[in-house]
Amino acid sequence: MTVAISPDVQATSLSIRITGGAGPLRRSRNVSLSVTRANNNPTTADFSLSLSPNSQMVKAGSTTSFTVGVTTRGTLSQGVNLSASIDQANSNIQTSFSPSSLTATGGNVTLTVTTSNNSPATAILSITAPPPAPSPAISNAIFTKPTLTITGTAFGSSGAVINVNQQNISSFLTRQSETQIVLTGTKKKLGIKKGVNQVTVTVNGVVSNSFTFNF
Repeated sequence: MTVAISPDVQATSLSIRITGGAGPLRRSRNVSLSVTRANNNPTTADFSLSLSPNSQMVKAGSTTSFTVGVTTRGTLSQGVNLSASIDQANSNIQTSFSPSSLTATGGNVTLTVTTSNNSPATAILSITAPPPAPSPAISNAIFTKPTLTITGTAFGSSGAVINVNQQNISSFLTRQSETQIVLTGTKKKLGIKKGVNQVTVTVNGVVSNSFTFNF
């Protein structure tokens, strides 16, 4: 069974019952899985988490594993990093993810849970992931000799790739901030032609909207 969690919820808890057997002996343990979000505001670019299966049999002192699915929505500008924590400091339960992070396209990771002979009867296991970074977006672009000024959001502080009419003009970048990019050069060097022009900004491999400006 896969439990899918909406990316818009503030928090949720799943009850996992782990049962161990050794001949006629049976031992059970209930574990609450809490999925939390660092940011409760839904965004265009987002992701959701799922867990499979919801219960397993495991002997005390043994190891079991779950599949954590990460489904992305929209275009994430960064990968998804997962972490797990136990609500009791001396729970004698260890967790690990393989792999420990995913690319922006999502996928599955294996959560390994290792118990001990004296693990508590119940514990809360929390899986967390930071909210996705916003994608770059251009709101305006204007060329006033000798500068092309691009305004918008989520440009970052360095390393942006700027294309005008499909020509990379990043080498002429003179200033970059989260909300503004300035390039200096002649219209020929900046790839600007008379009439309609198209500009895009790429940050960490994520391409912005294609913005049209006139010259």
